[in-house]
Amino acid sequence: MHSKHRLSLLTQTGIIIGIISLLAVIGISSSVFITQTIQGAGTTINTSGTLRMFAYKIATQMMRDQREEDPTSTDIRELISRFESQLNHPSLQHSIPQPSQNPKESDTVDLHPLYTLYNSIQWRWHEEIQPLLLSYAALLDMESGEESMGKLKHTIHNSYQQSYLSIIDDFVFDINNMVKLIEEQTESRIELLRNIAYVSLPLLLLSILAAPFLLYYRVLVPLKDLLEISQHVRQRDFSRQAKYTRKDELGELARAFNLMNSDLSATYAELEERIMEKTQALIDESNRITLMEERNIIAQELHDSLAQSIFYINIQISRIKTLIRREAPPSQLLPIIYEFATTNDEADRQLRELISTFRIKINPEGLTAAINEIITKYMGRESVTLKFYNHIPDFSFTHSEEVNMIQITQEAISNIIKHANATSGTIVLDHDGENNLVTLTIDDDGGGIPENPYRHNHFGLKNMEERAENINGNISIYQQADGGTRIELDFNPALTQESRL
Repeated sequence: MHSKHRLSLLTQTGIIIGIISLLAVIGISSSVFITQTIQGAGTTINTSGTLRMFAYKIATQMMRDQREEDPTSTDIRELISRFESQLNHPSLQHSIPQPSQNPKESDTVDLHPLYTLYNSIQWRWHEEIQPLLLSYAALLDMESGEESMGKLKHTIHNSYQQSYLSIIDDFVFDINNMVKLIEEQTESRIELLRNIAYVSLPLLLLSILAAPFLLYYRVLVPLKDLLEISQHVRQRDFSRQAKYTRKDELGELARAFNLMNSDLSATYAELEERIMEKTQALIDESNRITLMEERNIIAQELHDSLAQSIFYINIQISRIKTLIRREAPPSQLLPIIYEFATTNDEADRQLRELISTFRIKINPEGLTAAINEIITKYMGRESVTLKFYNHIPDFSFTHSEEVNMIQITQEAISNIIKHANATSGTIVLDHDGENNLVTLTIDDDGGGIPENPYRHNHFGLKNMEERAENINGNISIYQQADGGTRIELDFNPALTQESRL
């Protein structure tokens, strides 16, 4: 019953995130709202100050007109227009609070002092000052004419000036009050924003500090304990039990881990015994298959090389016997004997290379070690520099693939040493993952391949082609543009990189 009333880990996390989000929304929304309400306050104050400036500029312009003999209304009309524009400026009107409904008395409307004062300034301008100034401008547009008319115009001008100066101080006083109210309104809104920040920021900070505390003690500590248990499980130690037992999701997970460890401990002991039995059976079967492959490879190599050489030697022996029975002269026997000796030497070489190949291919360190062993053997007795670059050292090949690549490599190196007159050779092993294609490339800087290579080295080249066919591959032998010979073996391996995992 107690566990039903305990808040789950997800609920606790949701509450803290909700509090943080709520406080953040309150802070941001209040900031945005108040910022929008005070937006352009500086412009509004400057606009209000400009009204005072234009009011006094109008008075100054009237004094200048008095000193001039024939003043015009252009300047005074420009000042009237600019004052009108500033009085109706959008930033000033935006800062004026609009009337609101009285919540206690639905039939009445509350008027803000700033709204009342602004309307008063507009009324005085439109009803008193602007008509006075427009009449004054119209007077300036009248032609003076006779001397008596000029004196009358001068007298009326003084009258307009005195009338304007008599009301300007009260008018500017109202403008000053309006500016003061705008400043007080802006300051009160800033103060409200400050108070909201004083309350929301500490609460937000406490919530943010509580989140890592909950995360550490309710999440990270249990997860660390479960991670240590999983590491022990990877090491086949199922004795470790989780310590976190709270009534939440991770507590349930910890109990599940404990049950799993108990079950795994019993299952692992049983599986280990079965695996040992199966492993021994697989080892025995693998040894049997490997032995059969070794026998097949040896038989194939003997058939491809020595059997053909011995057959050819038997033919030569038959020819020699026939010529001896006919009492042929030595001039007919010697070419056959020389060819017989050459074939015998080639058979002897092939036999020695077969013995060397079969010794190398069973190298327990793998393909790289086997090819490097071939290189070391030849470089120890020849003045040729050989280098091997394996770009896929961790790739897994079948036994047959390794054996055939080693034999092709040995045959190619033998050709470099004996036939190419080269000073250096390069062996490169690479893999095209997109097409799953393994490439074995053997280059030398020798004299290049002859026009009819099978006539000069018919056994070696034919054997390389047959070994390529053994792994369903293709082999190309050609002369390079800058000299030397290239042997290129391409095949699709039976095993890919992923299959090794």
